[in-house]
Amino acid sequence: MKDFRRLCNPTSMFILSVLSNLMSGVSGIIIDALTFLRLTFRSPEALAAENLSLRKQLSLYVERKNKPRRATDSVRFTLAQLSRKAGTK
Repeated sequence: MKDFRRLCNPTSMFILSVLSNLMSGVSGIIIDALTFLRLTFRSPEALAAENLSLRKQLSLYVERKNKPRRATDSVRFTLAQLSRKAGTK
C-alpha cells in the first residue's frame, strides 16, 4: 500500500505522463521510419495505385467537406526530417 501511495503522488503521475508521451512519440517516429523504408522498395505500379487511391480519398474529403485529422507530434517531426532530406521547405 505504501508503494502505491508513492506512485500516485502528483510528481510521479506527471513523470509517468511525460514518459508515456515520449514513448508514444518515439514509437510513432520508429513506425514512420520503418514504413518509409518499406515504401522505398515498392514497384512503380504499386506507387501509382496508391497515388490513385489517395487522390480518390482526397476528392471524397473535398466533396463531403470533411477535415482531415490533426497531425501528431511524431508525424510533424517525421515530415520535417523528410523535408530536410529532400531539400524542400
